[in-house]
Amino acid sequence: MEYRIVIDRKAPSIDDVKNFLLTEKSGAIFIFNGIVRNSNRKKEVAYLEYEVDEETGKSVLKEYLKNFESRIQKAFIFQPTGKLSVGDDTLIIGASSYSREESFDAVRNILEFMKHKFPVWKKEYYKDGENHWL
Repeated sequence: MEYRIVIDRKAPSIDDVKNFLLTEKSGAIFIFNGIVRNSNRKKEVAYLEYEVDEETGKSVLKEYLKNFESRIQKAFIFQPTGKLSVGDDTLIIGASSYSREESFDAVRNILEFMKHKFPVWKKEYYKDGENHWL
């Protein structure tokens, strides 16, 4: 299985993600694209800031992706760093496989891993001047 892990301030285009994932054997590509929403916790969101332990993050993610070696052909993960505005991409995860079940399950499981075990810290800033670590 081939994979690409991108930790950067600038998100790749969805077309670039799709082009990376596409293989002649692919019967399905599933891409999740999270975005910064304009409200949370009953407050208007101004922006988010992400901090990532890139070295540890890539290491644990590479190890986790071994769980999918026999089920998907390719995987793509984008995790942003720095300041993000409303509407910016917060996470992009994609997988290609022979059939839809494998790519859908892989993306769902990678997403849960990223939300709960990936070393990333997110701080949300609100228009009222308050902020909150999530």
